[in-house]
Amino acid sequence: MPHKPLDDLVRMMSELGIIGIVVMIFALILAVLWILLPFVVCAVQSSTLSCRRELRALNSKLDQILRTIEVQSKAAQEVSHLDGTHSTTANGQVP
Repeated sequence: MPHKPLDDLVRMMSELGIIGIVVMIFALILAVLWILLPFVVCAVQSSTLSCRRELRALNSKLDQILRTIEVQSKAAQEVSHLDGTHSTTANGQVP
């Protein structure tokens, strides 16, 4: 009598056949994955948030570098307009 639930399980599996057993295993795996899904989503969300912070920091540094390059480029252009000599090309001719 104490093995009644186990006997019922064995009887049910024998009645279902191989297709039924495969369907039951698939349903069990699907149920476990469905239970774990919210935890995976939270983990991915926190990882995405961390990546977003890093990208914002990198973008601000990149903007700073680009501004520095623009300022240096403008300063170099202003200095080149003040220079009275012309630059020469590789073959010695003035452009």
